[in-house]
Amino acid sequence: MKIYYLSASTVPSRDANSVHVMEMCQAFSRNGHQVSLFGHCSTRNHASIFDYYDAKFPFDLVVSKDPMIRRLRGVSRLAHVRAMLNRMPAPDIFYARDEWSLTLAADRGRPFVLEVHSPPSSRLRRTLAKRLVQHPNLARVVVISEALSAEYKMIFPFIQKEKIIVARDGANIQEEPAKRVLLWPGRENKTQIGYVGSLFVGRGIDIIINMARRIPDADFHLVGGRDQDLEDWKKQGLPPNLFFHGHVPHKLVPSYFSQLDILLAPYQRNVRLVGGLETAKWMSPLKVFEYMAAGRPIIVSDLPVLREIFSNDLTAILVQPDDIDSWVAAALRLIDDPSLAQKIVNGSRDLMQKYSWSDRSQLVLDGLNLKA
Repeated sequence: MKIYYLSASTVPSRDANSVHVMEMCQAFSRNGHQVSLFGHCSTRNHASIFDYYDAKFPFDLVVSKDPMIRRLRGVSRLAHVRAMLNRMPAPDIFYARDEWSLTLAADRGRPFVLEVHSPPSSRLRRTLAKRLVQHPNLARVVVISEALSAEYKMIFPFIQKEKIIVARDGANIQEEPAKRVLLWPGRENKTQIGYVGSLFVGRGIDIIINMARRIPDADFHLVGGRDQDLEDWKKQGLPPNLFFHGHVPHKLVPSYFSQLDILLAPYQRNVRLVGGLETAKWMSPLKVFEYMAAGRPIIVSDLPVLREIFSNDLTAILVQPDDIDSWVAAALRLIDDPSLAQKIVNGSRDLMQKYSWSDRSQLVLDGLNLKA
């Protein structure tokens, strides 16, 4: 099947959405489809883009270069999408994580799938989404959680129930042992506890800092974040057993997982992306699936949307997001009880069997009866 994946992501970039888009396109390709990704690129070297994400199943990149003037980025991208759609033969299906690009493709006589990770954030986006979900060429709406499915059905009650499906994020189980990080700052024979992801407000970075103060006999590591975020946190006076590693290329993340004994996902009740979009109610964090694939015990915030994924003491330890005592107690439980840690690892490995990118790429197209 020929798939045109319409995206607003920039590749390569530090954004989780770019990882999601690249992994899905790679999974479609792995499953035998012919894929073209539309979006932005930050380099003209396409080979380096695939290398950045360690993509072993390459696909076509139909990407525009970011303009020098950032505010023209959206206009430039849409102009490029329109030009390329006019020039290229029609696909079997459009798959979109970008409503704006999809408005240029919706009327071209081909079915389309719209994937959404949050409700429309403005009146204009709601108008766009309403037009798309009512469009006769709509084949399916893909959402990332049951909570988001309920929200979408409330906003757009006319959506046919069979046209909306839940497909949570995914990860690739590491087939080979990752190379260890050469210059690791942690102490030998001490438990290494870590977090991988952005350092935005709502990610629970203050929880991790306080855990490091309360558990001096373990080392704590934060991998990721923008340079400015790192500088802001470092100004606060940090314990000596806490280490910031900064951003690392996505293909190197497994090497950092391999150095850690316990992984943390301390999402707070208010989680916001750049621009202020609130996501805590309906998120499906890419990070937690990568944690499970890494084969490490996980401590995660006890939020309703995360209970859609995890079971307490079976696939993770769930604790109240802002209760530092509970986070400390959960970490000490895993340190003191290796059998519990292994039980959680085994449970999360079993759970990951249904959350691979390959399975997700099959799920979102399953039953559409399109030309193979």
